[in-house]
Amino acid sequence: MSKYSEWLEKNLGKTIDYDKQYGIQCYDWFNKYASDLLGVPNSLLFSHMYACEVYTDFNMQDYFTRIPNTPSFVPKVGDVCIWSASLNGGAGHIAIATGQGNTKEFYVTEQNTNGLAKDPSKTVKRNYNFFLGVLRPKKQDIFKDTEKLTVAPSIGSILIPDYYKLKTEVNVRTSPSLSAKIVKTCKKGEMYYISEFTYVSDMTWGKLSTGMWICVNYKSEFYVNVTGTVKADGVNYRANPAGKVLGVTNKNKKLTFTRETNGWGYSPELKGWISLAYVRG
Repeated sequence: MSKYSEWLEKNLGKTIDYDKQYGIQCYDWFNKYASDLLGVPNSLLFSHMYACEVYTDFNMQDYFTRIPNTPSFVPKVGDVCIWSASLNGGAGHIAIATGQGNTKEFYVTEQNTNGLAKDPSKTVKRNYNFFLGVLRPKKQDIFKDTEKLTVAPSIGSILIPDYYKLKTEVNVRTSPSLSAKIVKTCKKGEMYYISEFTYVSDMTWGKLSTGMWICVNYKSEFYVNVTGTVKADGVNYRANPAGKVLGVTNKNKKLTFTRETNGWGYSPELKGWISLAYVRG
């Protein structure tokens, strides 16, 4: 999990009055984010009266790159999204992008969504009406996943120690290799506990409680039933890996995966592909 993800888990759903002024404002959510993760001093955070001025009177060049909105622009994860004074009676609006969306709409985390100075932070879908652009953090390492995965990069984090049901007949071998001795054959539908995983030559192997190994994934095809849970709101699913967006799914959605390739998993429930970076077993 990245430092940014840890920060979201800790703060999302809370009401944050960072400057102890005017109740729970959208500006407070940005201030908390910029202070905690990016080290922006209060002297800069408190230098503006309204949210829109963070962009129009930009004075945080040491911490952000200002990027204007264009017809083809889509905010990336962690971008500070800012709307003009035409929104909210002259104050504008400020939020943090989740990285999910397209050129028509996108998702952010924010607070004071309804302008009542008391709304807790949450994930919201926004559009580009009156959208000025973003401030992109120069400190990008806060978005890097520091969690050590049990297997190599392609499968990612949806394979964890657990019981797995076989989708097909597989051989049990003395080591994770096709050249290793076959000690028995497991039948389709049987359930086995797999304690660890390793990745060798396009094959992911699982270690059984007996110390023997079975192949659980080869050239994108799973040989065991695999499930995972979406860990973020507004995650796109696509027609093909990195292809056309078909829709979005939200946090805590449990999915079955039947195929995997290059960090993407195919879910029959979605009838599409989702980045496994947003899924945990």
